[in-house]
Amino acid sequence: MGNDGMGKGPIWEVRKLPQSDEIGHIGMRNTTKHLQRRRLWNKAFTTARLKEYEPIIRNRLLQLLEYLDNEADKGRGVDLAQWISRFSYDFMGDMAFGAGFELMRDGDKQGLWKTMEDGVILHALMQHIVWFDKLLYSIPGMAAAAASATMKLQDFVSKTATARIERGSATMGRDISSFLLDEGSPDPKPLHFDAYANEALLAVIAGSDTTATALSCALYHLIHDKTIFSRLRAEIDDAFPIQNGQGAHEEPAKLMNMPFLNAVINETLRLYPPVPTDLQRAPELGSGGKAVGSIFVPEGTPVMIPPYVLHRDPRYFSPNPEEFLPDRWITEDKSVVTNRDAFLAFSTGPMNCVGKSLALLELRVVLATMVQCYDMEFDREGNWKDEQWLEDLQDYFVLKKGKLPVVLKRRAKSA
Repeated sequence: MGNDGMGKGPIWEVRKLPQSDEIGHIGMRNTTKHLQRRRLWNKAFTTARLKEYEPIIRNRLLQLLEYLDNEADKGRGVDLAQWISRFSYDFMGDMAFGAGFELMRDGDKQGLWKTMEDGVILHALMQHIVWFDKLLYSIPGMAAAAASATMKLQDFVSKTATARIERGSATMGRDISSFLLDEGSPDPKPLHFDAYANEALLAVIAGSDTTATALSCALYHLIHDKTIFSRLRAEIDDAFPIQNGQGAHEEPAKLMNMPFLNAVINETLRLYPPVPTDLQRAPELGSGGKAVGSIFVPEGTPVMIPPYVLHRDPRYFSPNPEEFLPDRWITEDKSVVTNRDAFLAFSTGPMNCVGKSLALLELRVVLATMVQCYDMEFDREGNWKDEQWLEDLQDYFVLKKGKLPVVLKRRAKSA
């Protein structure tokens, strides 16, 4: 998986729009083609570009706070995981297409969020029989049933991509699409439509589900452990005094250098990696195979790398690798093992997660702001219990979550 590692394995081939021959860079197995496409993406995630994206995330976060303030004032519980997901989809809609889906404002009126979520589950099953999607669409009856959901998504993506191309990037400034379409270049070489639509959709799905689940998992543990919550709040308040009306979202660069905040995020990603088990690799066809230590892997042979297992292996993280202990990332205690080379939350090497820097920006800004703005307790009305959150987590290539019922209380500005 490193710089001299293997290409991606066959399970990545299903990461595309239904009935499309185009595949986004995330699923490209040919290392040369992947590198060519990846160069477009790299331009979108430079330090300068990330700075330009800060107002976009800030505006969406303020919108989220407005809705959560309203719920807090009513004194009733909210499904915090759902609100975080709506925020993340809206933000990634802004980032990918230059316009959000307005799930926070309108809810999922068109059922598109559900279609995307269901699609993740379908792809998780089909990735193990990568030829089955073509067979499925050739079976009478089955084709119609599958098409009813997938074509709805395909139509939505087509319309959204077309609107973005026609609108250009003038309304919001540069977004990911502006790089995929090579806007502003004196000799533009944009991706053709199907390739662009696949890339933009994958940006939304990959960037929304994963970050929203990580944020929700972090908030679960912070609410569960008040000592950790209080330590993190103290660090945030020290950097952004709440009595001065400051907020963590106003100066994201500061958050990069906050040790405990970043330890909490790392520990969350260690226990709950966005892709828990399916970082599959395989020696490229025609390569002759690959030697991994004393083992020879023939070309085309899939090799599974499960971050979930590595992250909980006491050889790499100890003591107590199953426990949420952020201090393991910042302690100087020599008896604590924290092997950063075994930390694969964003994969590693040239085929790692291209959006890592944006994801970390979002995680830091949202988590710090939520902790500073609200006192939080689990809403234990009904049958929900604390352990229900962990029991509801499911591995469908990406980690899927259940409900996180929470009662929010606005924090006094004079705190």
